[in-house]
Amino acid sequence: MSSTIVNSFANALSSGFNIKSNKRINKNNRGVTELKNKTLADVYPVGSDVNRAVISGVSESIKTDYLIHSIRNSLINNRTPVILYEGDNNLAKQIPALFNPDEYILINSGNPGFEPFFGMSSYDINTVISDISTKKYDLKKNFSYYIDSIVQCMSINRSAPTLARFQKCLHASMIDQINDMVNRGTISDTIGQDLQSKLMMGQSEQFKLEAFFDDLYNQIFFLIPEGYRNGATKVQRDLAKKNKYYSICKAINEKKIIAIDIASNFNTLLIELIAAEIKLSASKGNGISLILNNVNINENELLKKLILLNSDKCKTIITGNDVYSECNCEDKLFDTIIGNAETIAVLAHSSQLSCKKWSETIGYYDKLDEAKSFQTGRHSSTSLFPGANASTSINYSTKREYIVKPEEINRMQSDEMYYYSIDNKNLQHITFA
Repeated sequence: MSSTIVNSFANALSSGFNIKSNKRINKNNRGVTELKNKTLADVYPVGSDVNRAVISGVSESIKTDYLIHSIRNSLINNRTPVILYEGDNNLAKQIPALFNPDEYILINSGNPGFEPFFGMSSYDINTVISDISTKKYDLKKNFSYYIDSIVQCMSINRSAPTLARFQKCLHASMIDQINDMVNRGTISDTIGQDLQSKLMMGQSEQFKLEAFFDDLYNQIFFLIPEGYRNGATKVQRDLAKKNKYYSICKAINEKKIIAIDIASNFNTLLIELIAAEIKLSASKGNGISLILNNVNINENELLKKLILLNSDKCKTIITGNDVYSECNCEDKLFDTIIGNAETIAVLAHSSQLSCKKWSETIGYYDKLDEAKSFQTGRHSSTSLFPGANASTSINYSTKREYIVKPEEINRMQSDEMYYYSIDNKNLQHITFA
């Protein structure tokens, strides 16, 4: 056997061993666990608590399954699911098939059942209005006296406060209406003076409040039941009294799943109103799961604050076809949301920019690379095995590489996802059965 053959054989053995060893090292360094033929319940068991989560990508079936699990686990763990979505939604279609009618409320333009102030005290109404209108409408704190007086007048007339009643209220004649109630003996002179005093203390904010109620009413008109809209007929009003309608606060107090189609992300007042009621309910100790599906986060300050507050009372689950885009590709906002998340699921994305961002977010590992060099020559005539010889030298280097490359995210199938949970503390690549 010539020395060339011996060297080649030895090099081949060594190379094969090194290749297997390098693959093993790189696999360990990459740190991805491969799971095949799994169900979502294998990684997100029924009964486990709800995590702050981000689920991004185009696989509707995986997202819907995850959200159904989240709703069920919310109810088990005494959290009320509040779901906001834009337009057609698979989740909203599945809820009636999976839950009892007394467990949920679905609100959209075809099924209007939203009255934002149902079951709320004047203090709660003032808190919500203050959260969503102070900056844009420049409302000063004394507006609350004005609202207190109007709500009390509605109560005296046996009327519940509704958005339509606030919007159509003849604000300029409120003092005359109070005087009329005193003259008719409906209220005492002392109560009348108190109501008028509150009106006067908040009168500087009257026109701002009128503008606010007009804008809010016009933006959420399509979700308000006909019987609670301005211009409703007596038949419509009587019918409305027989049906149950909900504010966010009322749904949370009754622990009912509530899903609202916001119709468009341009309805910023509607989104802020819902965020304000969730914040109010959470401040009273209620557990909530806020589920956002294709809702723009960056354009809504109050919603953004609610998410970034990172409160255990309100666990936020953000889902969408491209969550990075729904943050308007704002790195700081996206990175903060991801940093606060306890569960992250990455599905296929079509945007190259988003694929790259997700690869950067998942991170990097040190990949061991092997480089070979070949040398050939001849032995001297005095060698034991004269003739040609060859040698191979192997050099090793490391380089930083994406754990999951952008093109891998782009090419993912509808039955796979990359999944990280704070419970298992490692990245899993899951292929579903």
